[in-house]
Amino acid sequence: MSVSDLNIQKNVSLKPYTTFGVGGRAKYFVTVLNSEELVLAIKFAKKNKIRFHILAGGSNVVFADGLLDILLIKLELPKIFSSSGKIFGESENFLRQDGERIICEGQVCLMDLINFSIKNGLSGLETLSGIPGTVAGAIVGNAAAYGQTISDPLVRVQIFDGKKTHWLKKRECGFSYRHSLLKKKPWFVLRAEFAFNAGDRKELIKKSKEIIKLRLKKYPEGMMCPGSFFKNILLENIPKKSRHLIPENRDWYGKVPAWFFLNEVGARGMKRGGVYIPDYHGNLLVNDGTAKFKDIKSLADELKTRVKKRFNIVLEEEIKYIE
Repeated sequence: MSVSDLNIQKNVSLKPYTTFGVGGRAKYFVTVLNSEELVLAIKFAKKNKIRFHILAGGSNVVFADGLLDILLIKLELPKIFSSSGKIFGESENFLRQDGERIICEGQVCLMDLINFSIKNGLSGLETLSGIPGTVAGAIVGNAAAYGQTISDPLVRVQIFDGKKTHWLKKRECGFSYRHSLLKKKPWFVLRAEFAFNAGDRKELIKKSKEIIKLRLKKYPEGMMCPGSFFKNILLENIPKKSRHLIPENRDWYGKVPAWFFLNEVGARGMKRGGVYIPDYHGNLLVNDGTAKFKDIKSLADELKTRVKKRFNIVLEEEIKYIE
């Protein structure tokens, strides 16, 4: 296969490809079906000196308005499960199990990997249930929820570094809270290997459903938002002079949720243009259908200013701006 086989389009609207429903148009656009096509698209962009962005499920990203001089590489998400919950035969091209180990293609939906592991009685990622996006995206951002991170059961990742493909051991990826070396380096996750623990399938299913139920309260279906907007703060990073402002009897797994700071500074109910914050959760920025990029940036900056003034803490966006 060669670059000429890729169907590169021009002047494509970005809004339909994001959960936020915000953004202008990409000068170039291509959909890729697998890792081979992804590598070809990246090589095309590099050879032609075109800035590019890889997009999967469309969460955790905010595109600017107008025409963006980029190549948007859209990952086609493989179908692993049928509507009845059965595993498709061709899913073995994307998920391969060997005992308690699974090798997974990066473009697989994180939820499909979780369901696949649970279906096989494997524990390690069930509390990440309901988090949108792909396995690759979750690894880059070291997705975490309720005491588990995707890097916990991770053994190694295969990356394309812009020139060649090779494997990295977990310790080489520099994982920390909601972060990894993969965020800083021009590397692209193609696939990953996980080592899970044996678990009780019924209990894993129960836990997964409980977590999803909690997430649906925060993110109702159809809500136009990119997910949690700001990162939580590790308790150890809270300035000493601000510690007294944090409730001592709350167990947040060693961190303080960004919504706590935002709720305290009056974020709930705020509105700027077509973007608003619901009255039940300060760390959600929602598009009412008319939001503009400038509205989002303006509101986000106002929130960061308020938190800095009250708690002497600088909130960091969990989403990524593409301008």
